[in-house]
Amino acid sequence: MRPIACGLVLAALLAGCSQGGEPPALPQAEDGTHHVAMRDARFQPDEASVPQGATLRFISEDGPHDVDVYKRGEEFGRFNSNNPPPDGLGRLIGQGEHFDVRLAEPGRYIVFCHTHHEEGMRMDILVK
Repeated sequence: MRPIACGLVLAALLAGCSQGGEPPALPQAEDGTHHVAMRDARFQPDEASVPQGATLRFISEDGPHDVDVYKRGEEFGRFNSNNPPPDGLGRLIGQGEHFDVRLAEPGRYIVFCHTHHEEGMRMDILVK
């Protein structure tokens, strides 16, 4: 009984550490944006931190994909590539195309590709 209890405590501690850690910084590209690749039903990278006001450029390398960005704790997405212009493209993002999102408010965001949600295509972003 004792080893099981110790294992559960250790698992809880490790889960808490990974949840509270800060994701790696996403470097800024020469064009001033922070690039996120969409390929193989994954966002690459699948977690990152960026400064407040950063523009993320989601680039479809093997489309079609879509991008839906939620701020944690909010019911509705902040940005959706399927929205009509000027807020979105009004359609899926095809291979070689991109969709830009400017994250003006600090906080934690979740990004989904609804086209590939069953494959687990999501990303976590920390805006500092």
